[in-house]
Amino acid sequence: MSIESPIRVLQVVPSMNHGGIEHFLMNLYRAIDKTRVQFDFMYRVPYQCVFDSEILSLGGRIIRCVDPDRHPLKASRFYRRFFVEHPEIRVIHEHRSGCDGFFGAMRAARRCNIPVRILHSHSSRKGWRHNPIKDVTDAINAPRLDSFANAFIACSDVAADYLYGRCSRATSECVIRPNAIDICSFAFSLESRAKVRQLLNIPEDALVIGHVGRFVSEKNQSFLLDVALALRANGVPAELLFLGGGVTQAEVKQKAENLNIANSVHFAGVQEDMSPYYSAMDVFCMPSLFEGLPVSCVEAQANGLPMVLSAGISQMADICGHTTYMDLSMGAVNWGKAVCKVANEGRSDNYQELRSAGYDIAVAAREFEALYLNGAFV
Repeated sequence: MSIESPIRVLQVVPSMNHGGIEHFLMNLYRAIDKTRVQFDFMYRVPYQCVFDSEILSLGGRIIRCVDPDRHPLKASRFYRRFFVEHPEIRVIHEHRSGCDGFFGAMRAARRCNIPVRILHSHSSRKGWRHNPIKDVTDAINAPRLDSFANAFIACSDVAADYLYGRCSRATSECVIRPNAIDICSFAFSLESRAKVRQLLNIPEDALVIGHVGRFVSEKNQSFLLDVALALRANGVPAELLFLGGGVTQAEVKQKAENLNIANSVHFAGVQEDMSPYYSAMDVFCMPSLFEGLPVSCVEAQANGLPMVLSAGISQMADICGHTTYMDLSMGAVNWGKAVCKVANEGRSDNYQELRSAGYDIAVAAREFEALYLNGAFV
């Protein structure tokens, strides 16, 4: 297929700040052949996002739409007008964590005959609770996803079942593609380990339990405080290293103070380059209530870290065979024992396993180019 100029793909996301979806998209954007495919990003937040400058530097455009949750009718008109005014958009790729809400961009794309319309599932369960409006829209949308999208992707089997399980065509046609990364950029570094530990005043002999993720209730970071407390009560010099920010961070900090372990809990915030922080960890833990396949788990394994994950996370997160799954009901003491066990086993070299499993962004970029150009993976 001869292409004189790159086709333009509209990536529809809530925002472009730090998060699993956002990091996957930026990994893909950096690796994709931009002489053939170029990205534009549509999101609803009015403020500047973390990746805005890089998006613009790579030749992408940023479109801020009307918030469909607050103004669905205005948003519908906005989407329709946008596609009419931008016929160069030949693909829409919408990233979703649920069937609830307003699929206005995708519906408008269908009406305007955008040929490739992709839904991409990134979660195993909806993150909202007791919202009757979202319950209704979820029930209406779930069986009808194929009425406006014509390609269906999920980052894991659990994420596929969650978003597409009530739509027979989407279920049968869904293709699972893992959230790939630049594997080599997350390789373990002894120098980085020493620098980060020195920066955070972490003792050399500490057992560092690491976690990367937004501070929201479903991530359940406060449980790790109980794990650290149980370990320290048994003489293990456990320390926690959190990366990320969010609405429950203040609550977690306060709990650390109440438990008198604040000096052993480190909040490193949002980092542009997270690889050095993985190197500072000994074990990667996620006690999430539910999760698809977090990109942070892939990054942690690229760094060689053993992992202890909750049973609410997809089994597909164990790519390299060095992961222990624990039910949250087993309690902090048993989680602590599991942490010590995997820490004693040490790091592993996971490069070949990750590459063979499809987590190499260079390979994934070629696959997505084919999807955007031809409407299907080849």
